[in-house]
Amino acid sequence: MKKVDEVFSSLPVTVVGSYPASPSPEEMMAAYHEHEDPFIPALERAVTAQLHAGVDVVSDGQTRADMVAIFASKILGVRMKGRPVVIGDLEFVKPITVDDTVLTQKVVDEYPGRSVKGIITGPYTMAMSVGDQHYLDIKELSFAMAKVINQEAKALQSHVPIIQFDEPFMSQDYPDYADELIGVATEGLDVMVGLHSCGDVSNLFDKFVELPVDLLDHEFATHPGLLDVVADTDFEQNIGLGLVRSDKPDLEDQDAVAGALRKACDALGPERIMADPDCGLRHQTPVTARQKLDLVVNTRNTVRTELGSD
Repeated sequence: MKKVDEVFSSLPVTVVGSYPASPSPEEMMAAYHEHEDPFIPALERAVTAQLHAGVDVVSDGQTRADMVAIFASKILGVRMKGRPVVIGDLEFVKPITVDDTVLTQKVVDEYPGRSVKGIITGPYTMAMSVGDQHYLDIKELSFAMAKVINQEAKALQSHVPIIQFDEPFMSQDYPDYADELIGVATEGLDVMVGLHSCGDVSNLFDKFVELPVDLLDHEFATHPGLLDVVADTDFEQNIGLGLVRSDKPDLEDQDAVAGALRKACDALGPERIMADPDCGLRHQTPVTARQKLDLVVNTRNTVRTELGSD
């Protein structure tokens, strides 16, 4: 089990994934006429905003599409017409997120000590989010997705120190084959592996700790009681500690946020914690998203100084 402080600096701040940056109509039109990619400037804005806020492990902002479409649209066997629909055997064609990850790294290279995380929508969430006219069985479809996703992860791992799998559906409908499924998705990976699941996982946390991953990332700001469950559970994984809500624009009280971070450090040890927002920030304004990140970073800085590890 890889520990956070073996890969990153003490108490690193990261993001869950999405950021409110997208091409403007003017950028879309200009890119069309110039035969250029209109999403590159949006990606650069998202990454730069994270870096300016002081985030240590940034994402590409997931600016191209939502978490399902960005992958489904590139998998052979999926028809994109409104909701993605599986119409044949799923096959990996070519890397989906590597190019954007490489572009992100070029921006990050100007900020020594910062890193990039790879983000992949997990197989169960992919299976639950598409229509199925081929496999006609959610378990079979999930494992077919896992095999495709594993190839994406293997292509991505040479470019990042950590890959995060997003599985929001597991907090709503945890499959009894989750351990084996995530094992297929993560087979052969040598980097740190994280799994993010939003929602209240208090009654499922004992199942999440059985998954073959290094880090579990959850919504502790929205569901503060989850921290008590985590503190009372014996497990080996690191924790991605959501410190600010992603679903509301209101800015949290810094003393309360710092209290949650101190409590987690006392329970787990700071060497096992990555601080972040609860979930992606896509639905916030750029101003509010930046304020949320500033709050997480400032709180982390305060607590890290108190711990003498600044």
